[in-house]
This record gives sequence, C-alpha cells and structure tokens, in this order.
Amino acid sequence: MDHTLEIDSKNQIIRITATCELNQKIRKQILKDIAEMLKKYGYARALIDLTGTEFDYHVPGTGAAELTAYMGTLGLPPQTKLAFTYAEAEPHRKHYQQVCQREGYNVLYFKSVNEALGWLK
Repeated sequence: MDHTLEIDSKNQIIRITATCELNQKIRKQILKDIAEMLKKYGYARALIDLTGTEFDYHVPGTGAAELTAYMGTLGLPPQTKLAFTYAEAEPHRKHYQQVCQREGYNVLYFKSVNEALGWLK
C-alpha cells in the first residue's frame, strides 16, 4: 500500500501517511481519499505526512495546477485546511502551496508533524 489513512476523531483530523514514490496518480488518490473522508465525517482538516515519500521529479511543472484543479472536481471546499509535511523537494512543494493558495485553498507545508498539527488546531 502506498498510503494509510487514519481518522483522528478527538481532533477531527483526517491523517494520511504516504511511504512511496509520490507520482501524480498517487497524489490524486490521496486527495480523493481525503475528500471522501472529510465529507463522510464532516471534518475540515487533514494532515498529509509525506516525510516517508520519494519525490518524483518527472512530474511536469504543470502538475501543481493539475492537482489544484482536481481538488475542485472533488468538491474540496477552500476553507478545508490541508497541512503537508515533507522531507525533500522544497521548491516543488512550495510551488504547489502557492498555486493552491492562489486558487483560494488553505494549504501549507511543514517540516514536522508537530508544526502541522499546531497549525491545524
């Protein structure tokens, strides 16, 4: 399995942990899983831990815009808070964050899970 999903009912957060090469197909699946669980549980926050992933540098620069548009097709409301943690490829991660924010999405990247959880609460 490329990622696991956990429901943190105490804090009302969907938690995803990915441990794989992070290509566009897996990114879309993670976003789809988040959207489904947020709707199912009525939550508005998700933590996506990417520190155990390997970044796929073959994804074109347009990949960020494609993922952001995909979030819209999934019906993710802009007020949803998505906190990502990462270990590498900072310029690529920050680019996705900026594209999302330009489209009105509440997305931030963090270097630690504790920082991300602090922002989500």
